[in-house]
Amino acid sequence: MRFKITLLNSLFLLFSMLVFSQQGALDPTFGEDGIVITDLNQNEFVFDMVIQPDGKILVLGGMLVDSSFGYFIARYLPNGSLDMSFNNVGYVQDTFGPYQDVMTRISLLPDGSFFISGRSIQVGSQDDKVVALKFDEVGQQLSGVWINTTSGNDVANGAVLQTDEKLLITGASPSSTGNSTDISLIRILSNGLPDASFGNNGRITTHVGSNYNSGSAVKQLLNGKIIVAGETREGTSNNNIVLLRYNSNGTLDTSFGNSGYTITDTGSLDDKTVAMQELNNGNILLGAFNGTNSILLEYTNNGALNTNFGTGGMVTTNTEGIYGVMSLYIRDGSKILMSGFNTDTNQTSLVLFQFHSNGELDESFGNSGMISISLNAIPAFTGISGIKLQNDGMAVLAYSSLQPSDIVLARYFISLELGIVDFNDIQLHPLIYPNPIASETTLEYTLSQAETISITLYDFSGKLIRTFLSSEGKEAGDHKHTLAFDGIATGNYVLKLSNGSATRTIQLIKK
Repeated sequence: MRFKITLLNSLFLLFSMLVFSQQGALDPTFGEDGIVITDLNQNEFVFDMVIQPDGKILVLGGMLVDSSFGYFIARYLPNGSLDMSFNNVGYVQDTFGPYQDVMTRISLLPDGSFFISGRSIQVGSQDDKVVALKFDEVGQQLSGVWINTTSGNDVANGAVLQTDEKLLITGASPSSTGNSTDISLIRILSNGLPDASFGNNGRITTHVGSNYNSGSAVKQLLNGKIIVAGETREGTSNNNIVLLRYNSNGTLDTSFGNSGYTITDTGSLDDKTVAMQELNNGNILLGAFNGTNSILLEYTNNGALNTNFGTGGMVTTNTEGIYGVMSLYIRDGSKILMSGFNTDTNQTSLVLFQFHSNGELDESFGNSGMISISLNAIPAFTGISGIKLQNDGMAVLAYSSLQPSDIVLARYFISLELGIVDFNDIQLHPLIYPNPIASETTLEYTLSQAETISITLYDFSGKLIRTFLSSEGKEAGDHKHTLAFDGIATGNYVLKLSNGSATRTIQLIKK
């Protein structure tokens, strides 16, 4: 693998050195060659994942225990090994007795505690309940609440924490208007109890379409209002996208869309909404899919499609096979990264698209705006978590392997730019190769004038590991250094280059 570094000139003669990596490659410092497989002696199915501020990784999923479906929570250290400080064994397993427990969302609180939420199914009855359980930072359960209507099945889909640490859960509830469902929105206090000040004992339902309504994703906006994305259907028509905005007290915000909601029909297939982000200008990005199409939509803060985005506010990207969107990120202030999966003839792949802020594919990303990575994964929507981005530019994915069904964590390079080194009045066109590094790597560059150069290596804690060059004068012209990495442990490091007046960093990997 070869990393290329390119220098760009600015109006102030400031030059930048960019380090490039093969996008979609596994990070060899994570687990075994970038992958960690965990077998909890059951059939495990991954649903969600969060990355803690300290770099630890929490994974939530389901498992088959005899004839019951339970849940598991596993926590990993940043290097991919199980965290034995979590419930003493690195994971939690449990069931609710005769119920089938489908816990699908995990929400992290600032103190390290967390909620998991989902649905408890009683087979053969119409008594499915929404469930929210709270755990402390070491995996001990603190509270639990079961919420349901007087009759019929309740469903939990999306969940998010408010800034005041209350938990919002959206899904579907039986409708009182006939044989249909309503969009439900539930709010749980930080102590795990329903918020009695919100709707009817912590619960609000909204009827939009005459036949079917369901919430899929929920988010608290910067102004404190709540946005819910989901699906609605009139009669026998296809499911359409519905976006609703609520005031902080749970009442519909009638200034948004048509009396509080807006409906979008993307075509002739059933639409499914999954992911949502708020932009700095208050607009809403929505990730959805139908059949083989991924759909990215942007709405203004009054609920109308933003006609300056894509075509009429919408971007549709076709893939071979069935495609499902999993997550949305805003990168570098304006780039839009959408992750999902693609299933074609029993082959499942992780698929990433990157767009500019106007909805155009970013041709510099992967292969004309897309990266596709084959997975040995269950070909289903319920077996993949969607990627989570780390501060170092890596992407972590959790999914369920295929035969046997185990937990798989993988970490990938997805960003070309791993670091920037600024120099004043230095013209560089260097290469650094290979990277990742086995025993040594080569740095080549060109100076347009004489400079005093230092090259040092640090670990991520800031500890100096090695000095390759210390304030050494270099003449104008071509230069080449062989950097020895013998005796340096496997891991991620920061290479620091300085000319005495400006310094930046480059991330390197020791295999």
